[in-house]
Amino acid sequence: MTPDLRRNLVISGSIGAAVACGALCVLMFLPRTWDHLAVISNLASLPADQVRLYSNQVASDLTFDSVYLLGHAVMWIGFAALVSNESKGVANSIAILGLLGSFLDFTENEMRWAAVKLAVIGSAAPANRLADWQMVFGLSYWPLFLCCILTSIAVARRPRGGFVLVALAAACTFAGPSVYKAGPLPAFLWIIAWHFGSALFLWGQIPSKEALSRP
Repeated sequence: MTPDLRRNLVISGSIGAAVACGALCVLMFLPRTWDHLAVISNLASLPADQVRLYSNQVASDLTFDSVYLLGHAVMWIGFAALVSNESKGVANSIAILGLLGSFLDFTENEMRWAAVKLAVIGSAAPANRLADWQMVFGLSYWPLFLCCILTSIAVARRPRGGFVLVALAAACTFAGPSVYKAGPLPAFLWIIAWHFGSALFLWGQIPSKEALSRP
């Protein structure tokens, strides 16, 4: 990796984290009239005049979630580039875990959208499909949590914010398991905090061209 490419990837990672944080904040405040799982599992039925409104609600969710995931994936590439000089193995692990989490989340989105399209035409998704969707949704969190912990260890001694990422990663050891008892909200708030902190941290770590040219 050339010095200029590494620098550009770190800059892109910071911007990606900021974009992801913004998209998550929008998602938090989007109006939600219907419970998604209830509708697509046919536990709740919609009047015909509300079907299109329901589909639009989910489309808005998925649009901003896709923006989040794109920024999220770029953020991990930025982190991988940042630590690539110290350890290519750690850098590769960060990139793989980060992109795996993004892929699982994209997969969950497509499964959800397919279920929505079935609900719109009046057909409930099979129970096993809904179970698969819920499983992929749950699995998508864990590469993220593991990647955060690994990244925080890799940058712990860096100035200008390394300790902040360590604190955030420590918090995820509570936010992650809390999904089963408290639902996704604590983890969602933690993810916003992680991306906000990552955007600031990566921006502060942008190396000068002179620094990158040193062996």
